[in-house]
Amino acid sequence: MPYHNLRYLALAILLCATTFAQAQKKENHERCGTDAYMEQLMQDPDFAKKFLAKQKEIHDLYLNRSSVPCITPIIVPVAVHYNNPVTIANTACLIDAAEEQIAQLNLDFSSCNANASDWCNWLTDCPGYFSDPNGGDVMPEDGVCIQFCLADQNLPAGEDNIGGFAITVGDYTWPSVPGSTWDDYFNIFVSDGTTAGVGSGVLGIAPLNGGSNPNGNGVYVLYTTFGSATFSGCSSGATIGGNTTYSNGATLTHEAGHYFGLQHTFSDNYDDTPPQSSPNFGCPTMNTGTCTTSVGNDFSFNFMDYVDDDCMSNFSADQATIMGNVIAAQTAWETNAISCYNDWTNGTNTYSSCQGECAGSAPTASFTPASGAVLDFCGLSECIDYVSTSTGSPTSYTWTFAVTTGDLVLSSTTSTVANPSLCFTSGTAGTVSTTLTVTNANGSDNITQTADVTIANCTNYCQPNNTTIVNNSSVTSTISIASSAVIDDLNVDLLIDHTYVGDLTITLSHAGTSVVLVDRPGVPASSSGCSGNDIDCTLDDESTNGTVEDVCAGTSPTISGTFASMASLSAFDGLDQQGIWTLTIDDAHPQDGGTLDEWCMTIIEGVPTVPCLTAAMLTGLVAGVEDYESMDFINTIQVLRANSQVDYDAADEIILDTGFETELGAIMEAFIDGCNNGSGGVNLQNNSEEESKN
Repeated sequence: MPYHNLRYLALAILLCATTFAQAQKKENHERCGTDAYMEQLMQDPDFAKKFLAKQKEIHDLYLNRSSVPCITPIIVPVAVHYNNPVTIANTACLIDAAEEQIAQLNLDFSSCNANASDWCNWLTDCPGYFSDPNGGDVMPEDGVCIQFCLADQNLPAGEDNIGGFAITVGDYTWPSVPGSTWDDYFNIFVSDGTTAGVGSGVLGIAPLNGGSNPNGNGVYVLYTTFGSATFSGCSSGATIGGNTTYSNGATLTHEAGHYFGLQHTFSDNYDDTPPQSSPNFGCPTMNTGTCTTSVGNDFSFNFMDYVDDDCMSNFSADQATIMGNVIAAQTAWETNAISCYNDWTNGTNTYSSCQGECAGSAPTASFTPASGAVLDFCGLSECIDYVSTSTGSPTSYTWTFAVTTGDLVLSSTTSTVANPSLCFTSGTAGTVSTTLTVTNANGSDNITQTADVTIANCTNYCQPNNTTIVNNSSVTSTISIASSAVIDDLNVDLLIDHTYVGDLTITLSHAGTSVVLVDRPGVPASSSGCSGNDIDCTLDDESTNGTVEDVCAGTSPTISGTFASMASLSAFDGLDQQGIWTLTIDDAHPQDGGTLDEWCMTIIEGVPTVPCLTAAMLTGLVAGVEDYESMDFINTIQVLRANSQVDYDAADEIILDTGFETELGAIMEAFIDGCNNGSGGVNLQNNSEEESKN
């Protein structure tokens, strides 16, 4: 099979992750049909394009995530649409079931469900076992910051609106309501599989990212799973709720997770939970004596796995971030359709996360950039952007900043915001020591980290041109630099949308010098190269992350971060930056196109050379750093002020004539070596008043 065809087979396997579960079904139930449903939707090119664009947006946010306390949650109006075998026979039952299920949703989304305490107990006994592989929280500290309310105001005319609520019976079936009647509502379709057209035994289905465009869509749940952990079921033509295994309302919580952008834990591309090859069923057990579970490292208690309702308890903090991005802004929902919306806006209701990171523990301080980070900035306009990654629901943040080495001068030395920016008012290099102290009602914690900062004389040049990359051909893009300067160092940024990046070879050329930046990543380790999509990276010779050739992540962009280019960019060092720079992209295959969205160069200019004088007669005061070069002699009657630095280089002699003087702390280097451009040989530092005059 041609290697490009393997891509689409792999995509189909990813999206249709249902057949492997057949042997593990319980009670002849399929826990979730979302994967197969998304496979059908992806056959529509327009849908696929919009879906993939949204996935990229989610991924970009995920890479730059930070925890934000929930003050006022997004309030989502809910409409419940019952259908066969449920009838209108018992309206009190219909209302009770809807209210019970929505109450359970709110408990689950705020980490207040009863099962959350089980995980907190496990965490107490085995604190090192349950941790996010990427450093986040297994349970969101402030819940998901989304709450649901059964709509009961200004409802569409001509609807059932049973009991004054957005409840219909027998009018609508999965997957949507016609027209715009129930647009901007979270529609829940409750029936059997035959009525919904999804087949017998499917417990629930949802469109991924449906919440980003609530245009009459929603989720389907089997009527026997509709309810809550405290709801024993009721009958209205058929028994709503009461399923012996899936009776706690978690099926809707699971499908709501899909609706707001979450994939299954065993098929997503995010590292907020450990890698998981297949779903878990039943009720996995935890041995707190040995700190092991019956399913290894899997976080089976996550709502996006397949375990029984009574064994689900958590969304992760990163999943909360994704859902917050996917769900539309507050104004996109029919906020005038729910009376409880006014309770939130007038302060009657307040949001709280009952368990969070488990009540009673002090926070743990952490932040980025990590200790030992090397940060190269272009001029004083750039700042260090700190992000607190602390866990345990801190309520206050105290930052202190200090320069321990070097000449950097800070714009501030303290901050009390969660994610401050630290800028510089002068200086060229130094080590910055940063201490973060986080506090909540249960205690405090602090951490100190350092970063090495260099502020260079450099310039960014960018070309945002959205050039189409032609399949099985090559394209070029150019940047013209008018100013002249010697290149001391060069970094390149690439932003490319392209499926199957293993097709691409990228070359940078200037002034007769060419460097291959990217050479079909994954080749020759694989003859077809990296099958991932998109590039958003920086190429830097000083990177410690290896070369770009070896990068092929399972997420998109598949190449993301800072890496060394395939061939060294140092080939451009010493050249004049002036002139035309040409980026050439060669696509080696007739399939899988894309675009060059933008490319940039960061050029660090070399230190100008000091002119070589025929002879030098020097007078006056020296208060800073000076370098004097002579092909003959140097005669000086200068006064070197305190803390000044002077380098004298001459071919014949250096004469410190009558009137030459150094103040305490001045440093002078002198060497008979001709024009050596700043490199001295004899170092004379004035350490006492007696040595201050010659």
